[in-house]
Amino acid sequence: MKKAFKVLGIIVFVAIIGFSMAACSSSPPSPSPKWANVVYYGEEERQLEGTSWVSTLQMTNTRTGASEVIKAEFRRGGRLVTNLSDNASWQRKNDIVEFVVADGQAYFEGIYYHENQKILGTLYFSSGTKQDTTFTLIDSSITTASSSLQNNAQSPAPAQAASSAPSAAQRLQEAFSSPLQSGTYSLSGTQAKMSITAIAKSGILSYTNRQGRVSTGSYQIDGSRMTIQAEGYTFVYTITSQTSFSGNGETWVRTGF
Repeated sequence: MKKAFKVLGIIVFVAIIGFSMAACSSSPPSPSPKWANVVYYGEEERQLEGTSWVSTLQMTNTRTGASEVIKAEFRRGGRLVTNLSDNASWQRKNDIVEFVVADGQAYFEGIYYHENQKILGTLYFSSGTKQDTTFTLIDSSITTASSSLQNNAQSPAPAQAASSAPSAAQRLQEAFSSPLQSGTYSLSGTQAKMSITAIAKSGILSYTNRQGRVSTGSYQIDGSRMTIQAEGYTFVYTITSQTSFSGNGETWVRTGF
């Protein structure tokens, strides 16, 4: 009887040791996708839609398990096409760009710099780690169209180049043309914006104030001086470039069409 209990005890001890060793040798579970339920819906004013970007940062492809450089294409309605996974979405508010990739395993937040066509930010992972990265523009239907227009404008026909004096139509166009491009201008850090669709040296604009209330106003341009009347007030700004104007401690920048 004592011998039977001794043998049983040895068997139980060996079983416990074997279970403990198996538990220790198993790999830790992968972290749950922290942003699996986050869905974005793109941008209100078309600016990044239709562009493709690449980052030097590499991530694991959830389809193949291989480590790849991140490639992303912004599409309408917040659809983000990447080489890493099937489920991804994006949004842009002013110059802040956010997107979720790798089926919710990673989240990116960065700033879009119009001047050099880069997005600088940080990629956060479900494991708790993070890494700074830069996305560079590699293809854009918007940029291509704009470049074609600029090339056409800068390459006049030989007959036009040979003409020394401007025509009456050209003088009339210059008299009414504006140094400011048409489009939507936003005040950084707020939801205030102005929409000027048919730019001339004077006209009507749509104005959204900081509280989100929409109204109409008027503008008049004299040289680099721009006077705006909206909501019963008069504001005077200085046009600093074809896509920006400033004054009253504010800087307005063109952010879309």
